Amino acid sequence: MTFETFLDTVKEAVDSEFSDGTTLKYKKITKNNGVEVTGAFLERPDAPGRYQLLYMEQVFCALGEEPDPAAAVRLILDCLDTEVPKEVGSLSMASWDEVKDRVILRLVGREKNRERLESLVYEEVLDMAAVACILFDGRTVGRGITEISRGMLEGWKTDRETVLSAARENTPRLLPETLKTLREAAMIQAEEDGMDSLYVLSNTSTFCGAAAILYSGKMRGLAEKYGKDILILPTSIHETILVPEGSFDVGFLRKALESVNAADVPKEDVLTDSVYRYRRSDGEITIV
Repeated sequence: MTFETFLDTVKEAVDSEFSDGTTLKYKKITKNNGVEVTGAFLERPDAPGRYQLLYMEQVFCALGEEPDPAAAVRLILDCLDTEVPKEVGSLSMASWDEVKDRVILRLVGREKNRERLESLVYEEVLDMAAVACILFDGRTVGRGITEISRGMLEGWKTDRETVLSAARENTPRLLPETLKTLREAAMIQAEEDGMDSLYVLSNTSTFCGAAAILYSGKMRGLAEKYGKDILILPTSIHETILVPEGSFDVGFLRKALESVNAADVPKEDVLTDSVYRYRRSDGEITIV
């Protein structure tokens, strides 16, 4: 079964489950790094513009080589046929007062998102962009974000700096940083020299955790502990690896990062291939 046939079959089956005019809709969504996915949502007559999304490519792949449309229908109804959290939906229609305490920053690579960034609220961070987003917690589909477009500012009667200032203040509160060794994070098992000097910096949700480098007190503490600058490897948009400078050759670390990003990290989760340095002397972050 092709993906397109799968979508048509599932839509027909889901629509038949409702008698009140609720229908399954699909929309193309461009995610981080230009990855395009098919979002599925239930359009309800009594709640226009408010919905939760399920990505159909993930559903299709999860069901194996011979995807069963009936299983997809059950999954969609379980995930989407629920009360929509008030934070989810057409957030551009909400007021600034309703969303200002949920605004956070998410780091993405600038080069691969250059066109998409033209319509978003963000600030430059080296070769990255800290994008302002609204954080929400769906009851069934989990934690998610809605990126803030420049068009939302007019409706909210606010400006770019007000939004970014709120995001800088909220992110450490809503997504507190965490720091673990690679071994503690259960990412490696090998007993190799130097591995205990590799640390994973993220947040308590491991969601958009690379942004923790923007407010990390733990990284500063790590630099003081070792008495060295800290190298930062952005292994995804959700976490970074911290290495006291001198523990490994920089060239080796750069090649390892490039290899991981190319082979092991989903394209939409890749941040950059750059290695960064946190300077112990003044707390500045630079590209190595």
